[in-house]
Amino acid sequence: MSLERDEVLERVLQQRERHRGRSLAVRIPLALAGSLLSIFAAALSLVLPEFGLPLLLAGLRLLAFEFDWAARAYAYVYRLAGKVRRKARDLSPRTKSALLVVAVLAAAALATWLSGALGS
Repeated sequence: MSLERDEVLERVLQQRERHRGRSLAVRIPLALAGSLLSIFAAALSLVLPEFGLPLLLAGLRLLAFEFDWAARAYAYVYRLAGKVRRKARDLSPRTKSALLVVAVLAAAALATWLSGALGS
């Protein structure tokens, strides 16, 4: 494990200790929200990683309050998102613009497909 990942994991585990003092009426909805968000974000990451990774981080962070595997996964995805961020920073403005257009078109296509699939 890298030093950065260890630090991220340690922060999550410290927050978990505070979270464990909350009632089940708070903990259960947070775990459910984290599950739903993580599932949605994982699917979105396959198509639009620039949108899916931040959502996946949020979902895993919520799950990390309850589960060890989620805390480790959060630390891994956090490090992966940092790599993506660094690579995106190195892209030319023209490439960034092209990727934005592709992302918007893909999101529109996904929304159209979902509305058709859910509407029938």
